[in-house]
Amino acid sequence: MAKVVVVGGGWAGCGAAAAAAKLGMETVLLEKIDHLLGAGFMAGLTSTNAKYTAINEVKAMGAPEIFEADEAAILYRNPRVPSTENGYLYDIFKCERNVFNLLERMGVRVLLETRVVDVVVRGNRLEAVKTSQGEMIAGDSFVDATGSAGPEAACHKYGWGCVMCVFKCPAYGGRVSITEKAGVKEGMARRRDGGYGAVSNAIAFIRESIDRDFLARYATEDGCVLIPAPKEIGDPDLFRKIRTQQFYDSDDFNDRIVSVDNGTIKFMSRPWVNLPVLRRMEGFESVALYDPAAGGRGNAVRFLATAPWEPTLQVTERPNLFCCGEKLGMVGTTDATITGILAGHNAARATLGLPLLRMPRTTLIGESLAYVREKLQNPEGWYDKYSFLGTGGLGKRLKECGLYTTDLAVVKSRIAENNLSGVLGRLEQK
Repeated sequence: MAKVVVVGGGWAGCGAAAAAAKLGMETVLLEKIDHLLGAGFMAGLTSTNAKYTAINEVKAMGAPEIFEADEAAILYRNPRVPSTENGYLYDIFKCERNVFNLLERMGVRVLLETRVVDVVVRGNRLEAVKTSQGEMIAGDSFVDATGSAGPEAACHKYGWGCVMCVFKCPAYGGRVSITEKAGVKEGMARRRDGGYGAVSNAIAFIRESIDRDFLARYATEDGCVLIPAPKEIGDPDLFRKIRTQQFYDSDDFNDRIVSVDNGTIKFMSRPWVNLPVLRRMEGFESVALYDPAAGGRGNAVRFLATAPWEPTLQVTERPNLFCCGEKLGMVGTTDATITGILAGHNAARATLGLPLLRMPRTTLIGESLAYVREKLQNPEGWYDKYSFLGTGGLGKRLKECGLYTTDLAVVKSRIAENNLSGVLGRLEQK
């Protein structure tokens, strides 16, 4: 049986594993911590703006499963988050269990607390990965979904130190890039403050630590409460220079705290908050941080490891290694999941010696990938972050091309016209 090995159990890795297993591959998913979804575990908001179009392109291509697992955990539809439409908030804890159970039903061998520390390469091809326990796991094709954050030393060098975030590096060890271990040089995003990488732009609080009367507002305001931001809470000019998404560079997010209910209470666009200042605000007098544990000092530094990649999501010069998610320089759970699905699908194709799928620019996904890849050929492009969310230059591009639409009939027709209907559920040549 052909074997695909996926390293990294975030949304990208889960998408890759689901896609490979759907095509009958023996699929192993390796995750260093004790649960799935990685950086995206804390997200809770998806299907917004052009992400809606991208998700429905993938569904029309025959891979709806992981999005259905997500949708089964919906808490609120069309939350009043500024600058968004079409989206929904989901329960992050229920969603992680839904995705885990889905992968098991699909036959994926999920190995938690299994940290990959090295690779075996022969010529230009990977043969196996090595875990911290010394086990060698061989494969025919591999997917690098290890992300771009950590280890602890990187957060000290490029940020404000380890803040004990969802990556859990102190307990489980830091991220190891199999692309780097395979001898491929990676790039680092640049920040407008002169640093490298980008800082995660959300923090979460324990629901039960917030006043009950204040909590009741989330149910009546579609899961999103906008709170005037005290000046002492943080410098928006600094946040603009360091955070992961251009989407947040507006007064809607800088003058107010955009607070959403995703099972925790999450502040979007705030890389950190001053806890004593926050506790002077009505409803937050006893608030306690959930993630990161030291959220008053800063947040995780990401985008420190972007791989060189081909339009098929192959890592350059490594024909049986594919990458996805933040490895591409893209941000967001939808972006990670979709690129993971494409990477896992092509890993299966590569394993069987079939031609690889390349998304055409007449699709929203194809145009987005081509746009990002072109931008990363230019040094200035490393200062921007890219997302199907459709903000910044990518958002403008998608609208100019007429690719962003909420009309499902148009999406299905577009996929059919490109002869892609159901393609992710089969292996005939394309």
